[in-house]
Amino acid sequence: MSVEQTDPMQGIYPAARGFAREHVQQCAKEILEWRCTGIYRGSRLAELANILKPIDASRHMQMAEDLVTKVALAKLASSDEAK
Repeated sequence: MSVEQTDPMQGIYPAARGFAREHVQQCAKEILEWRCTGIYRGSRLAELANILKPIDASRHMQMAEDLVTKVALAKLASSDEAK
């Protein structure tokens, strides 16, 4: 492998983070409903999980949930600073 070749996995997390930022509200709603009912009925969180699947196929839904939580908390924290 030459030095110029890039790891295809390298762009996965930034793409997932961008998706989570763009769809944070919908993903958060899906997580809350999932936790309340025990049944996942959404689509956005599953899309995010599919982006993350190449990183860890056995934990991709948990990784998606964790990423949405992190993005949502960062968004809330930064909105407090703007006031």
